[in-house]
Amino acid sequence: VNFLDSDDKLSPNALEVIYNYFKNNLNVNVASIPLIFLGSDDENLLLENYNSNKLIDVYEDYTYPQLSISSCFIKKDILNNYSFDEKLMIGEDSLLINEILINEGKYAIIKDAKYYFRIMPDESACSDTVKLQKDFFNDKVTYFYKQLTDYSIDKKGFLPDFIKYALAF
Repeated sequence: VNFLDSDDKLSPNALEVIYNYFKNNLNVNVASIPLIFLGSDDENLLLENYNSNKLIDVYEDYTYPQLSISSCFIKKDILNNYSFDEKLMIGEDSLLINEILINEGKYAIIKDAKYYFRIMPDESACSDTVKLQKDFFNDKVTYFYKQLTDYSIDKKGFLPDFIKYALAF
């Protein structure tokens, strides 16, 4: 399963690459592909993490944060235990993918496919306009930072370094 935004796109080979990876790696339930910005001169700061295919143990390799569920593929059976937090105005995808990774403990990085994220030059995207709303920052602290911290401590008994890194990023 992938959560492709309506104005974004996948590289033509993405589904085949991911399908083949999962078919050959039955013990991996989450895979991530590079997120490429369209319509912006900015470069994704995490692209260097995608220079080769690799399996990331999030508890050992904490500098590989997952901040968007859109560039991830998740086996359907895994998603039955999760849902998006509808209280969040933005970042609900980041919360969900990190909750999954807390429990999975690993994910694959696949360099041979791409997720193209469209940047709106006029900053009219929901992710841009929501930051202008009064409750955005309070809600982000309450429903994202605190919720992810509490979830981590509840599930693992501590706040993993990969979660600290993602929250600081």
